[in-house]
Amino acid sequence: MGAQAGNRRALGWIDLAVLTGVVVVVVLVSVPRLEVLARTDNQMDAIAVARVLARLPDAEPAAIPAAGPPGLGAQVAADPRLAKLLEDVETLAGGRLLRCHGYLFDRARTPEGGTLLRAWPVEHGRTGTVALVVDPEGRLLCHPNEDGLWGGPERPPTGPWTAPWKELDGAVSRAAW
Repeated sequence: MGAQAGNRRALGWIDLAVLTGVVVVVVLVSVPRLEVLARTDNQMDAIAVARVLARLPDAEPAAIPAAGPPGLGAQVAADPRLAKLLEDVETLAGGRLLRCHGYLFDRARTPEGGTLLRAWPVEHGRTGTVALVVDPEGRLLCHPNEDGLWGGPERPPTGPWTAPWKELDGAVSRAAW
């Protein structure tokens, strides 16, 4: 009986060592995949949020300051349905920038006087990679941004909005909520 108890304890330690090894392998394999899934989820959320924000009425182009139109934050806060839909949005830069799911959103003026909505990762590579723009015609454009040109509050996407920018499945309706 005493010999069996000793074997059980030794077997328990072996089991613990095997279980620890399996957990280490699972963590080492899973964490990078989870990071990729989180980035992909952030990017898909950014596309959905861009579509929602693009439907907000634009300020008159003549009233938009050179630094970009203020007020995305105020527009979200002023609309209870939108505020509920985007409940985890954080307003930055005096309401000019919104942060949601690892992406930043703002509006900017085009050289032609129109407005566009921009979205880009808060931290390139960690929260996402792609950059998005809804142009004045309502087209949702996507750029792979593989080199990390755009990331963080100080580096929003800039034009021209030609290749490698690609349109994503048609125009976004500019109809007001």
